[in-house]
Amino acid sequence: MVAPKYLNSLTMAVAVVLNLTLANSITAQDWGLKAGLSVSDQTYDYSVAGLNIDRLSQTGLAAGIFINLNFGSFTSIRFGVDYVQKGSGIDVLIMTSQYVGQGTIRFEDRIDYLSINLLATPSLIKVPPISPYLIIGPRVDILISSDTYIETLTSDKLKSGIFGASVGAGFKFSIASASSLFVEAVYQPDFSDTFKINTLTIKNKSILISAGLLF
Repeated sequence: MVAPKYLNSLTMAVAVVLNLTLANSITAQDWGLKAGLSVSDQTYDYSVAGLNIDRLSQTGLAAGIFINLNFGSFTSIRFGVDYVQKGSGIDVLIMTSQYVGQGTIRFEDRIDYLSINLLATPSLIKVPPISPYLIIGPRVDILISSDTYIETLTSDKLKSGIFGASVGAGFKFSIASASSLFVEAVYQPDFSDTFKINTLTIKNKSILISAGLLF
């Protein structure tokens, strides 16, 4: 269940979008589809002094749909919903009577989220057919499922309603009068913990690289 304070933030974001939709200042609306990769990592913060475990980044899928509300030529607001795979991995030494330390086994955690975001996407400059733009704004990640080798990280132990941000940039390429191609790279840090129990706190961070069509 989404924590109340994050649900309130999400409700406010939706309300802002609805109000903007009715505003006379909106010059156009368009929508887009995107798909790409999520390169994610996790910080494992232990309260035990001197204990530190290095985690490995993990690649997953990312896809989404969004609507753009345009205000003039250089300012727009995006409301989007994405499916994002996050997580991390770790290499563990093989410890048997015959192969002590002579190889490793990789264990991976994967956590799937539905990410709801409200982003400002101001254009930097327009030199047809290319238009670079920035991406910045808040988001809420809602837990869908998890696949982990650690028993304590099952879905009923992970937090939902993770609050974070999206910061990045993209390029739009006009291919027809009513559609465009675009590519984006977005860094997504989390402000709230995805897991916290006893001495361990886990937090997500990821980079999304995607391409899509704008209609």
